[in-house]
Amino acid sequence: VAKGMQEGGYVIEEDGAVSFGEAAHEDGALANAVRRTIALLTSVLGREAHTESVELRGDLTPLIESSVRADGTMPIKIIGPGWGNSGYYSSELLERDGPKIYKRGLHMYLDHPTATEANERPERSLRDLVGTLATDGRWQANGADGPGIYADAQVVEGLRNVLGELAPHIGISHRALGDASPGEAEGRSGPIVQSMVAAESVDFVTKPAAGGKVLELMESARGRILNHQEHKEETTMNELQEAQGRAETAEKELATLKEAQAKQTTDLARLQEVAVAREARDVATELLGKVEHLQELTRARLVESLSAAPPIKDGTLDRDAYEKVIEEAAKTEIAYLAELTKSGSITGMGESGGGDDGKKADEKLDDAFRRLGLSESAAKIAVAGRN
Repeated sequence: VAKGMQEGGYVIEEDGAVSFGEAAHEDGALANAVRRTIALLTSVLGREAHTESVELRGDLTPLIESSVRADGTMPIKIIGPGWGNSGYYSSELLERDGPKIYKRGLHMYLDHPTATEANERPERSLRDLVGTLATDGRWQANGADGPGIYADAQVVEGLRNVLGELAPHIGISHRALGDASPGEAEGRSGPIVQSMVAAESVDFVTKPAAGGKVLELMESARGRILNHQEHKEETTMNELQEAQGRAETAEKELATLKEAQAKQTTDLARLQEVAVAREARDVATELLGKVEHLQELTRARLVESLSAAPPIKDGTLDRDAYEKVIEEAAKTEIAYLAELTKSGSITGMGESGGGDDGKKADEKLDDAFRRLGLSESAAKIAVAGRN
């Protein structure tokens, strides 16, 4: 891979260091896979003859705290200097290589895999995944538990309370790859770790003396994690179905309310029409009853015609306008009857005699009604009622 070439969200610098873009940095698995590949290639190409690649498994490091913070994080010590199961780690080595390989997003599991599990499922099991590193590893010469690499762990929600039960019996151990060569340190001979090139995981592991109690707790923790995941999925589905049911019910209720409102509006309009017609009839009967020189048949016809299309304002009878209509209609009718009486064209109860005189009288009456504000159709109704 050419140095300095940008590839898949990461850049290999001239000095061999690897930096990542935001997207690759967020994906801890991708970032760590790239680091491991590049580190192994670099290690193989630059390894001395007496140096060999080794799998590094650290000894158990006790938990710094036995409880998880409110945000789900907890401080951990990943590894300290000294002799471990895989060899000797110097302070200089950890300070130089530790921050390079222990990166935010690195997975954390319950216990290390067995040799069979590592061979059959190198990607590990989802049921054992309990968290990730929430921060990059950092070297602290004066850390809470002595010198070493420290970080914050982000614990999955379902395991936060369980860790309180496990804390007295568990600690932290890393899985990594590196180079070692024979040597001597602190008066002891053995593999001296020369470089740490890639981290596989940082795991919660049991103390050897803890016995079956810890195994029971670890199995209980696994069960709680799976139950928590299944419960969340089931709860989400149930909430979705309930929300959909509530939406359908609300939609039906809304349709029912709209239908009832439309019916209520129609019924109210009809009641208003009936009330206006009744009031118009009463007003016309009252006012025309006071007019002299109108025969009863003529008065009855005027009541019918005038109350059929009374003037309305804001949904109610416009009484002032209506009284003027009645008054003018009565005057016009009296004048019409007087004219017919003079011409000798009327006898009896005052009905129209017909012919040209009757037609002219109808036109005059129609014109009078229109001047009073009646529409064309209302004026014709009034004239017809007079006839």
